[in-house]
Amino acid sequence: KIVISAMILAIAISLKLQPVIFLPVFGWYFWKKRNWQGLKNFIIFLGLTWFVINLPALHANLELTINVYTQSFLRPDVLSSGAYGLWTWFSGIDPKFASSLGTILFVGIMSWLFSKAKVVNLRSALYLAMMLNLTYFLFMTKMHSRYAHLAAIFSVIVATTNLGSIGLNIAYLVNQILIFYYIYPAAWYYIFEGVAHEAYIPYIVSGLYLWSFLILFWKSEEYLGVKSSNLVNF
Repeated sequence: KIVISAMILAIAISLKLQPVIFLPVFGWYFWKKRNWQGLKNFIIFLGLTWFVINLPALHANLELTINVYTQSFLRPDVLSSGAYGLWTWFSGIDPKFASSLGTILFVGIMSWLFSKAKVVNLRSALYLAMMLNLTYFLFMTKMHSRYAHLAAIFSVIVATTNLGSIGLNIAYLVNQILIFYYIYPAAWYYIFEGVAHEAYIPYIVSGLYLWSFLILFWKSEEYLGVKSSNLVNF
């Protein structure tokens, strides 16, 4: 499982850099299990698989291939690229300041959640992955609306009937549909014309995202295994 997980993550990172945010979940797992040999194998196969996948591109143009990854971090700060996160409410804020503050919030919240994860099981791992994705999406800058899709999927698995999961999926669905409307207005004209351009719509979606986050965060002890869990240890 460790080797397969490393290879799948390497494939995901090769396709899109965003999955790199899930590395802390793997680190947490190996730390809790004190499985240092497993961690070593994970790092080796992660790096090896990534190298094999990217070898043709690295051989063809080493500098350009590296720039594809580095430019994701170096491109100018913007508050959002269609994602209705926290910064929807502070449109006039300096993007660099928002990026710094968002990083502090992201690291602080996730550090607290990882410290509360007492039991290593599938439920706690998926919850941490969900909250990593959702917290990153809501508080960091340069987010696209689609960057929350794994948080929405994981929330259905971990917290199917939780109001936070329901709210998150509704917010994500509306956010995505509105983005499609802006790109392909003719396809959605009869449904959203006269509504999608209303100034209050982004605030409603953002508020629903944040409300869902607070509910899921509030229930952290239940999903991190401090209380009973229905999913077996692994």
